[in-house]
Amino acid sequence: MNFEEKTVSSEEIYDGKIIKVRKEKVELPDGRLATRELIGHPGGVGIIAVDGDGKVFMVTQYRIAAKSEMLEIPAGKMEYGEDPLECGARELIEETGYKAEEFTHLGEYYATPGYCEEKLNIFLARKLTFVGQNLGAGNMNRAKKGTTTALIIAIGTAIILMFPVLLFASTLTSLFTQDEEVLAFGVRFIQLMMPFYIAICFNQIYANALRGAGNSTAPMVIMMGSFIVFRQVYLFIISKCFNTITSVAFGYPFGWILCSVLLFIYYHKVGLHSKKQI
Repeated sequence: MNFEEKTVSSEEIYDGKIIKVRKEKVELPDGRLATRELIGHPGGVGIIAVDGDGKVFMVTQYRIAAKSEMLEIPAGKMEYGEDPLECGARELIEETGYKAEEFTHLGEYYATPGYCEEKLNIFLARKLTFVGQNLGAGNMNRAKKGTTTALIIAIGTAIILMFPVLLFASTLTSLFTQDEEVLAFGVRFIQLMMPFYIAICFNQIYANALRGAGNSTAPMVIMMGSFIVFRQVYLFIISKCFNTITSVAFGYPFGWILCSVLLFIYYHKVGLHSKKQI
């Protein structure tokens, strides 16, 4: 059965900043004429933002039409011709201060299709970042302070864990092998490597702070250069000059240190100003 209504004429009666109102004369399926009052709207976006613990972020908005505060998911109006994803990313930052690394389009629907053209796109947002939260809120100092605090906690944790690992190095290694030669090397490897885990704290914290700010390219290039390119060159040279197990093992901490130094310099020279296209 055909339910289509064909527009015969259209008259715009209001052109506002957000909505347009028009009166349309339509022809019904049975040939009769009727009048429809319609609201033109560019559409909107709603964001279901979920953190790592599965909690959904909501915002409280005062809605004049309802004459009350309402609890809602972050949402906002699109501009005519705007990409829904770009609108959603912007509204999430503006309303919550959070920035998401991952968006999934869940669907779209018309809120009140009887008289309004507003179509809502719904996105699921995951991988919300602390640094992105503060940058989105324009709080650069708090973002930097959070990075420093995370670094101190990471270093403290590494130092605390270092001592029992060193103390029980033999016991831990024996969980994987009973070969005395391999066991001796495993213990020696742990003793050599553990103090350098502090360097990992630097490269991981700075790298993730930059990613949270939307700059994932620089950490990726620096890490690939340090962990892949540098180590291959180091191992090639060492194998020609020394060729001992200990000298080869030092390829790990030297790569960590190089990565940490480069990320430290980049973080303090460039900062958290880079933006990522979401």
